[in-house]
Amino acid sequence: MSFKIECLKEKDVEESAKAILQYLQTIGGKLPPPFQDSKSIGRMIFGPHAITLIARKNEKIVGIISGIIVRQTVGESGIVSPEPRIELMITDAESAKERLDSMLVSKFLEQVKDQLPNASGVSTVMPIPIPDAYLSNGFAFAGFMKGAFQGREAFSLILRKILNRSSTPVM
Repeated sequence: MSFKIECLKEKDVEESAKAILQYLQTIGGKLPPPFQDSKSIGRMIFGPHAITLIARKNEKIVGIISGIIVRQTVGESGIVSPEPRIELMITDAESAKERLDSMLVSKFLEQVKDQLPNASGVSTVMPIPIPDAYLSNGFAFAGFMKGAFQGREAFSLILRKILNRSSTPVM
């Protein structure tokens, strides 16, 4: 089965937010209280602060990857380096078997390189074990974190992908 992967458009925000809520319900996960309705999730995944890709199969959203852009000042030069922190969601087992997760991570990294030429890397936090979608796309262990994950207390891994860039900053 082929997937149609595209950047989230304003017309698809509500449908995507509802897909996220429905997915979280099926796994028993929760978002923090300010993000438990589709309008709040929509504001989180769409706008200049986010890069979100959706995957469709037969016109239905079956996968979403979204990155919130955290801007960091790098070194003494004061260059602001955007670093997306991503979350990935696959809604059905069939799409997972077809490795949609790996496709979405790969497309997301391409999108980051296109949209954010100053980005030094991409980070994510997840419970153990690490999904192959991240390892196969070059993410590496960057640390541990204890905190909430999908509404539950958990130890999570911090993974980071360093983006290959020339040593000349892009302005």
